Amino acid sequence: KGYSYAQKCTENFMQLISSSEVYKLINKKFPKKYIEAYFSKMIFYELLPICHQITISNWDKKESKKRKIIHTDTFLNSGHLKKILSDSDNYIFINKKKFLKKIKVKIISLFLPIYYKLLSLKNFLTKSKIDNNYDKKESFLAVCYARGISENKRSDLFWYYNFNENISNLILYIQYPQMMRKYKEQKEINSLIKNKKIKVIKIWEHDYSKKIESHSQLINDLKKIGNINYFDKLLLKKSIEMIKKIEFWQNFFLSNKIKVHIDVHEMDNDTLVKQIAITLIDGCSLGYNSSYISDVEGMHYKYYPNDIFFCWGQKGLNIMKKKISKKTETDIANILISGYPYTYFSEKSKTEIKKIKDQLTKNNVKFTILFLDESSSDNSDYYDQLFPNKKLEIFYKFFFNWLVLDNEIGLIVKPKRNIKNL
Repeated sequence: KGYSYAQKCTENFMQLISSSEVYKLINKKFPKKYIEAYFSKMIFYELLPICHQITISNWDKKESKKRKIIHTDTFLNSGHLKKILSDSDNYIFINKKKFLKKIKVKIISLFLPIYYKLLSLKNFLTKSKIDNNYDKKESFLAVCYARGISENKRSDLFWYYNFNENISNLILYIQYPQMMRKYKEQKEINSLIKNKKIKVIKIWEHDYSKKIESHSQLINDLKKIGNINYFDKLLLKKSIEMIKKIEFWQNFFLSNKIKVHIDVHEMDNDTLVKQIAITLIDGCSLGYNSSYISDVEGMHYKYYPNDIFFCWGQKGLNIMKKKISKKTETDIANILISGYPYTYFSEKSKTEIKKIKDQLTKNNVKFTILFLDESSSDNSDYYDQLFPNKKLEIFYKFFFNWLVLDNEIGLIVKPKRNIKNL
């Protein structure tokens, strides 16, 4: 219910935005469908925690007749909430964002570009080895490093491991240093560079801040729009941020001769920025769903801003068409049914599977149960409600006790989170 409510509220808010001169001017300069998707997606995910709070408050309204306190610090302009939320008089809206937190966000936004400049300068002075000697006459396919490249996982390059020959015009780009720390795949990355001849670009080691005249002119034109109110000033600020991001990624694509782009991030709004940038240079993007696409209203909102999209089967295709018709997904020009994509099994995966099967056989298991659990929580706040931890614990205990009582039963558990967090 929270998702569908957030969608309705987003649609209401977009009606307010559509009358803004700032918004109208941006639509003239960039593809309209992606601009609409960018702002509606940004608004949707800022509203979602608020809509979750209201939905849960409505559910237990029977327990208390008091006006509920709704925290609105996730939303860019809480002053307009009463215009887009139904029954707003039943709630007390509070923006609890701390002053120091605001200062922290401001400092980060100011110094992050300087940080990347210093990294770029360090690279130049130390003459770090960056492979820029590839043939710039070719066009390149760029893949964003998003979920890792280990062969035994859902690799960003899952489709590449079945190729017998190396692809000379493939670039894997890494956006942030923390991505290297997250997946700890430096060894695998070095192997790709050495053995597969893939080009790896660490974004922070390069300067893609070159000014593009048309974007600079657009920013100047936006600033010249007169008689703007507080709401328009907020929209102007967000618009300038978006234009600068588009400029950055357009420079990245042009500098590296990139014509085809893959980024499997879904909730991240930067996918729309990249889509606008690749469109401006007459390139195209490829996308695919990594898990089941839900047809629940508001779920997976504006996830796939792609030129070509690969879905698993006919049902996924029907759901995507439904989402496009309801404008909860961007209008994708080409949708192809490709089947389940992660069919590649590394030798490591095959060894692990054999080890599990042998262990079950050794213990005379005749019937095996696969237990796939779900995200869970204590649900101690009003921001979201997941399957309760206590209930999930009952499920685990039931299967574990069954396993103890019956020697012919085997159990394979696929937890939603890391084992150490269970």
